[in-house]
Amino acid sequence: ICYGYEVNTYFHGFTNDSATSAPTTLTPEELKVDKIVLLWIFTTLSSTLQARLVVECPKSAKEAWDLITDIVKDNKWSRIIALKTELRSIKLGDLSMDAYFRKIKSIATILTSLGSPVSSEDVVTFSL
Repeated sequence: ICYGYEVNTYFHGFTNDSATSAPTTLTPEELKVDKIVLLWIFTTLSSTLQARLVVECPKSAKEAWDLITDIVKDNKWSRIIALKTELRSIKLGDLSMDAYFRKIKSIATILTSLGSPVSSEDVVTFSL
């Protein structure tokens, strides 16, 4: 969507062609679009993330995007740890066999999507 509306530079930053390290000054039109993208970021977040972003008070869409990226990266590792713990301690209990294996598969799939894949051998071990 961002590439389609040509607003991806507001997330990734503007490039400065000069050899200086001075930040690129936005034109009034670019500043307007940046504020619209910043508003879009705020309105699409959960209330919890909105509150965290309000405290940080980002001045641009890129600052907001970088803050959200840092929050997600921090949450990713704690989520991986929690899921691995859950996978290691899963019990059949009151679950049907089908629900039990679906739960194991679901956790393994989520871990893979988070960049921490579980081998087939480990899935078999956890299942047994």
